[in-house]
Amino acid sequence: MSKPPLVVNKGTGIDGKYLYVHSNLTARNESVDYAKNNSVIDIYNILDGHYVCSFYIENINGTRLQSFKVKNHVLIAVFPEYIARYDLNREHLPI
Repeated sequence: MSKPPLVVNKGTGIDGKYLYVHSNLTARNESVDYAKNNSVIDIYNILDGHYVCSFYIENINGTRLQSFKVKNHVLIAVFPEYIARYDLNREHLPI
């Protein structure tokens, strides 16, 4: 291999019937600048394999999301110098 393999998914988490995937790819409908300042989390239903939705986690002070865990609709995000908590709003996310 002449160059390192492309990393598609940077991390995953499972909460109930949902798989959360920290994607490393920029979608066709995303601007490159927006992708540089945010991390995308895709949600899939593990019971039927269907895509549910995506949401973004904004960089904190120029640092990107390193890892995350999800439990009871709460996402804990780990950044190089920060830890952030996000309550996943069931009214906005179909979960």
